[in-house]
Amino acid sequence: MKLHWVSDTRHSASLLGRLFRSRGVPFAVAVGFMLAGPLWAYPVVVLARAAVKYEFIYPEAFVGFMVLTASLIDMLVLVAIVRFWERAAWSSLGFSKPSLSDPFLGVGTGLLKFALPLLYGSIRAYAGVSAPSGSVSHITPGWVDRWYFLVWGANVLDEDIFGAYVIERILGFTGSGWMAAVGFVGLDIALHIPSRGVRGAVGVWWMALLSTLLYLWRRNLLPCFIAHFMMDTLLVVVPAHTRRWRAILPWLVSPSRVALILLLEAVVYLLLRRLLRFAGVRV
Repeated sequence: MKLHWVSDTRHSASLLGRLFRSRGVPFAVAVGFMLAGPLWAYPVVVLARAAVKYEFIYPEAFVGFMVLTASLIDMLVLVAIVRFWERAAWSSLGFSKPSLSDPFLGVGTGLLKFALPLLYGSIRAYAGVSAPSGSVSHITPGWVDRWYFLVWGANVLDEDIFGAYVIERILGFTGSGWMAAVGFVGLDIALHIPSRGVRGAVGVWWMALLSTLLYLWRRNLLPCFIAHFMMDTLLVVVPAHTRRWRAILPWLVSPSRVALILLLEAVVYLLLRRLLRFAGVRV
């Protein structure tokens, strides 16, 4: 009887070991952790309140401190899962050697992501159709201060690292880029429902798809991060601070002007590439 118990225990331990080493389990844990973000947000709120109470931060920085803390926790947990559990390379999080074209692709994609929703909103307004509900309304002039690039940069990097992780894992499981794109877009919508609402989250599915296609093409986090950060800065944060900027938006959203800016960007890239090659630098 004792031998049977020992044998069963070893068999169970073997199964648990294989399950622990399975690629699907850490992926499920990482996705579950991100989806459960609103549930464990309370400790972050408590920490931010304590930081204000003990004058570690100003009250105006309360929301920014929460965003930064939550983003850092997300990234640390994801890095721990990838590096210490999966024992995977940094490239599985999108950290690969960038090329000269990556920053230009990021700026171009960011400009498109910035201009297309404004153009779409103009068309809907002209047709008499109300804009979809849901926005990033928690971004107000009160907390975006001189720490903006750190706070919002960490938030954007957190989302993009998770996106790269999900895409790389679905690619590894299925070998299909389209499956990776559909899977990540669906997950991105689910993650944005708490802040934007269902209609607001579903309404920007094409932005997630654009970022996914860019990542699948480059397999590098840099252009995706630049595009995401640029779009959020131009479309969400800057208008909340500058009324004059709102008057500039209709001018910038013109398709002909966007096309001209993209053309100028391409010319600058080609000139820079030629200059570097002339100087003997491999690009």
